[in-house]
Amino acid sequence: MSHPLDLLRARLLEAAGLGSAAVLAAALVAACDPQHTQAADDDDDERPWGSIDDTGGGGTTGGEGPWTVAGEAEVCAAAPMLTPESNDENPYLWGTYTVCTWPDEDGGCEAGHDLDAQAAVIAIIGEHPESDWCNYQAHVMCGPDPGFEGACCYETEVYDDCYDEGRPFTVAGEARQAPAVVRGDWCSPVEAEGDGVSAEARAATRDLWLRAARAEHASIASFARFALELLALGAPPELVADATRAMADELRHARQCFGVVAALGGEAAGPGALPVAGALDEEPVLARVLAATIREGCVNETLAAAEARAAAARCADPAIREVLEGIARDEEAHAALAWRAVRWMLRQDPGLVERVHAVIAEERPRGRLPESGPHDAELAALGRLGARERAALGQLAFARVVVPCAEALLAEVSSASEPQSRVQPSPS
Repeated sequence: MSHPLDLLRARLLEAAGLGSAAVLAAALVAACDPQHTQAADDDDDERPWGSIDDTGGGGTTGGEGPWTVAGEAEVCAAAPMLTPESNDENPYLWGTYTVCTWPDEDGGCEAGHDLDAQAAVIAIIGEHPESDWCNYQAHVMCGPDPGFEGACCYETEVYDDCYDEGRPFTVAGEARQAPAVVRGDWCSPVEAEGDGVSAEARAATRDLWLRAARAEHASIASFARFALELLALGAPPELVADATRAMADELRHARQCFGVVAALGGEAAGPGALPVAGALDEEPVLARVLAATIREGCVNETLAAAEARAAAARCADPAIREVLEGIARDEEAHAALAWRAVRWMLRQDPGLVERVHAVIAEERPRGRLPESGPHDAELAALGRLGARERAALGQLAFARVVVPCAEALLAEVSSASEPQSRVQPSPS
């Protein structure tokens, strides 16, 4: 039996008009990362999308970086020091920082290690502000730096592993959402019961559905901007029409998710005012729109579609499962739209092929998996995956769906006479 992610990949390739490259893409993903082609359809596994450890590497896709080995320390670049105030200056903490840890018992510093740096990041600035869905990761680039006495300091790339339902609405790298307020006009009736779970799990699930509702609401704005960008770039009418239809899909998703929130108890909730300042300050440029489409559509919507399918398969409530199945179908269509849009953009400027490689590489999930939560099974019964399962699925879907779709796209637009470079899902 085919793995559900393989079926998702096949549907996206066909919907994006890349079906002729499907066989090539399947071969490429096997060659790039053989561990992801292992069978994951264990009948004894309650997760029909495969084991949570299918990501390989002991629950991490992170690899060792180019730091210097012990005894060959060098002065790193002058990256700003990570401090508790850094989180106030940059709430998403993306970037390169100098991260310092304490020496070992002998007073020495070993070559940089991602997990040590990650522990230091958490100790310095605390957990991620959206810790239920995201977790900070740290990748050491250089160090230990001998310029710091009494401490082990490393130049470290700090990033987070997270993605939202729907297409994120980002402005200057910041994902924006409307705050949740008390209102009932955004709630579609959902006859969810939520029986058989503890009060704690029910409350946690309600919070996660509220987060999903806010993300779906933000997606309306994201597609509105995307439609304007397509118009500004002179895109064909089919792409513009699909972008406007996607707005209506996201409106329906938001109302359904707010409806689930209301069905799970407490006051009815809806979105407040969405901050949109700066969203259209710049004239759309093909390279910038392409990069955003890859991040927000090709990657985020593909992973969101995979999650919605997996959550529906685990969900025990019929009404919530119906909502998730509808969202999954729409998110697949939105992901296919993104791949088609990128295909059209590459036809306008084939020189952007390397930009596709770069953005896919930047978006590769690289962090270790978070710990399992005490209510994960109960969350799944009401349509929400626990943080560990969600992160594992994201890593697996990236390697098994996003990468081969990118390979198929690049194989089509690149010259047949040129050797094809590969988008690697994870370091070898």
